[in-house]
Amino acid sequence: MKDSNNIMILKDSSTPVVYKVIATPNSFKMGYNIELTEKFGRDHKLSTHAPSRPLARYPGSKNRLAPWIIEHIPAYHDTYILPYGGMAATLFKKVRSGIEVYNDLDGDAVHLFRTIREDKDALIDAIAMTPWSPEELELASSPTDVPVERARRFFCRLWMAYYPYDLNLCFRRQMKYSRGSSGKSSMVPAAKLFADIDYLFVVAERLRGVILENRTALEILATYDYDRAFFYCDPPYTHDTRSRTTHYSNEMGIEQHRELGKALNNIQGMAIVSGYASPLYKELYEDRGWLRVDKLARTNGHDKIESIWLNRYTAEELERETTEREEEAIENERQLRMFG
Repeated sequence: MKDSNNIMILKDSSTPVVYKVIATPNSFKMGYNIELTEKFGRDHKLSTHAPSRPLARYPGSKNRLAPWIIEHIPAYHDTYILPYGGMAATLFKKVRSGIEVYNDLDGDAVHLFRTIREDKDALIDAIAMTPWSPEELELASSPTDVPVERARRFFCRLWMAYYPYDLNLCFRRQMKYSRGSSGKSSMVPAAKLFADIDYLFVVAERLRGVILENRTALEILATYDYDRAFFYCDPPYTHDTRSRTTHYSNEMGIEQHRELGKALNNIQGMAIVSGYASPLYKELYEDRGWLRVDKLARTNGHDKIESIWLNRYTAEELERETTEREEEAIENERQLRMFG
C-alpha cells in the first residue's frame, strides 16, 4: 500500500514496515528527487539520523533517558506532540511521526527552534563567532529585538550558565580537567562543546515539517487530542521532589499539576508523563489506572529513580506490540522446525 507520505511494505508477517519519505536537499531544485530514509514501526523506534547531541543544555533534559522513554511509545501513533518541549530530546532521537508538534510556554525556546530551522546559516555563523566568556553571558542576559541575535543570546545562556533561568547567572568557568581515578577521561570541556557546531545543521534539518507552538500545555492537549495522538508530557517536576525551584522560566504549582492530571485523564489519545514518584502523582495517575515504570538514572552526579506514567491506552498498545512479537517468534520457530 502506498501514499504520498509513506510506503508500507508487508513482509512475511502481517506487521507492516513503514519507510518515511522525505525530500533530499536537492529536491527543490531537481523536482521529485525523493529518498527513502529511516524505517519505523513496532521494531524501529529510534532514529538513525539523530543529532550527535541535544540542541543545548536545558534543565530536566531527557537526552540520556530518551531511548528508554521512546521504547514505551507505541509505534502506530500518527501524531507526536510535546506539550512541554524544552530541547525536544525525544523528538530528535525518535523516528519521524506523520505529524509532529513542538510546544513550549517559553517564547525564547520556541524562537530558538524557529530561527535554527528558518535562518540556520545566519544563526550558526553567529554562534561560531561567539567567544566562551563571562562577558558574553552577561550580554546574553539582556533582551534584543533582532531575531537572530535573540536566538544566539538564548543559546549562549543555555550553554554558558549553570542555571540559565536564575536572576544572577553563574558562568560555567571550568578550571580543572577531570581525568578520574584511571587517569583517562571522556570529559569534553564545555567551551570545546560550544565550539562544535556541525550538529546544528542536523538539528535544523530534523525540524523541517515540525509544527512549532507557543501556548499552554492545556491548550495543546485540547487542540491536538484524538485517538491516534500521542502526548509526551515532561512538565517541571513538583517542587517537593527536587532541590531547586527556579530551574525553569515557567514553574508549576500543585494546582497546575492537578489541572494537567485532570486534562490527561480525559484525553482520547495516548500519553506518557515524566517525573519523580510522589504522593501527588500517585493520586493523579496511578490511582486512575496509569502504569508507572521506573528507571535508575544518574542526575548531577547522584543516582535517582526516574519514573514515567503510561495511560491505559498506551499500556494496551504496548501490550499488543509485545504479543505480536511473541506470536511472530513462535511462528518463526515453528517454520524453522518445519523446514530446518
